[in-house]
Amino acid sequence: MGAFAVEAAQPGRWVGRYQGPLISLDEQQDLYYETDPEYLFQITPDLYIDGNLSEHFTRFFNHDQRGNLNFTVSVDERRVDFFAASAIAPGSELCFDYGVGYWLGSAASPANGSDSR
Repeated sequence: MGAFAVEAAQPGRWVGRYQGPLISLDEQQDLYYETDPEYLFQITPDLYIDGNLSEHFTRFFNHDQRGNLNFTVSVDERRVDFFAASAIAPGSELCFDYGVGYWLGSAASPANGSDSR
């Protein structure tokens, strides 16, 4: 699974907003007590956007340590926005760095060639 650019984007262009319900840490622990939560985006230590059931294209952004996307987290507005980190050509896979913490807390590992850390 992945998301791919349908048109070119220059660095700094807004690409999309992460979609899903807001859930607390307690709700996250109740929902995912038997599984690894794969589509949570942390807003604060106790607040997450849960993209698990979302069909929005931002849910399908994959990890790459040198991805072509950056993101900003707005605590006040409770949202995450993605922007082009570099020029993006049509057909390019859209990726961002999930961060080391994601992999430390996950049973999964980065795909081959997507992370050198």
